This record gives sequence, structure tokens and C-alpha cells, in this order.
Amino acid sequence: MKKCDALHPQMVRHRPGERFGLLMVVRFVGMVRDGQYRAAAWLCRCECGRDRVVRGKNLRNGGTTSCGCKRGRRVLVRRRVRCPSLGGTP
Repeated sequence: MKKCDALHPQMVRHRPGERFGLLMVVRFVGMVRDGQYRAAAWLCRCECGRDRVVRGKNLRNGGTTSCGCKRGRRVLVRRRVRCPSLGGTP
């Protein structure tokens, strides 16, 4: 790990096993570019089994709560509500 990628222990805000929505933090991956700044990146495992690298700020502010599987479930529910052939009302 390069010196600039090392984090001071007080900067590490997430711990392995911590949960954010459907995601569970597995480990710290490193620093990634976030515009002109650098952000901490975390490997997270979704309840569906997929792994995803997520920026720490997106975990903290609730911007990322799943690997994307949750979005698919919401669309399916919406389609059932709007489409009579799937058992919903028009």
C-alpha cells in the first residue's frame, strides 16, 4: 500500500460486519478518485450474495443500500401494480 493510501485509524469509519441496508461491510479496499478529492472504498456483500465496492460517503448518507438487486425488485412490484395481466389493476 502506498503511503498516500494509508488511512489514519480515526479516519476509518466503517468496520467489517457493519450493515447499511442490504449491504454488509467486508473490508477496506483503498482510496478512489471522487472528483478532485479521494474517497475511501469498501468491499461490501449484499444479502443476495453479490460483492460490490462502495464509497464510504455513499454508505453513510444512504445513497447505496444494495448491489442493485433492490432496484429490480421495486420495478417488478411496480409492474404488477400497473399491469392487469400480471395481477395488478390498471
